[in-house]
Amino acid sequence: MKNIASSAIALSLVIYIIEVSLFNDIRFLIYNLVITLAVFALYNFRFIEAVRNSKIPVLFSAFMVFFAYILNMDFGYQKYVIIFLKSFEAILIVSTFNTMFSFSKVITGFKKIGLLSVLADMVFLTYRYFDVIFKELESMEKALISKGFKRGRGFWEWNTMKILGYLVGSLFIRSAERSERVYNAMLSRGYSGKLVLKEEESLFASNLIFIAGILIPPAILLFIEKVY
Repeated sequence: MKNIASSAIALSLVIYIIEVSLFNDIRFLIYNLVITLAVFALYNFRFIEAVRNSKIPVLFSAFMVFFAYILNMDFGYQKYVIIFLKSFEAILIVSTFNTMFSFSKVITGFKKIGLLSVLADMVFLTYRYFDVIFKELESMEKALISKGFKRGRGFWEWNTMKILGYLVGSLFIRSAERSERVYNAMLSRGYSGKLVLKEEESLFASNLIFIAGILIPPAILLFIEKVY
């Protein structure tokens, strides 16, 4: 069971996202969302944390769908609502799995089912250093405030845009410098182009029940949608 644990997690993520992408009726998407949320709430005691972690991706997805709708209204709003619901459910399942299982286990699973090692390592390192980037932003913001910068000014004000441009440029430079230091540190510790992630504990029976609980309902709903 331990050898297939990470593979089962990654494969279940892929299957769920494929199932969600095949829905064409907004009603069945809503039914599936309600059932999925119920399974999450019953099983995962950190469900609220998973929802909180998915806030930024969901807002970004909503913005992109709304922007696409503004540019082209010929398809009607329902098509765009369906797109948003699909992306929301996919984001939620990824966030919940990341809360329940370690991110390294998920990435290891994707490697085992055929994802390119380079791509998997890039995703892992990007996720690993999100907190570092946010802390860097916070320190830069504090430095700007100490020099008299005020948040209340309008975004389109020239001085504000100038300062924000400086902030973004400085962040890129600092990120490049930090990435160079991190890479050199990895080389000094034996990195040879491939990350070796620790294989963690095996799946429990309750984990398998949870995975079945999120994969079977959308499969049934898909069958009903296609047949009826």
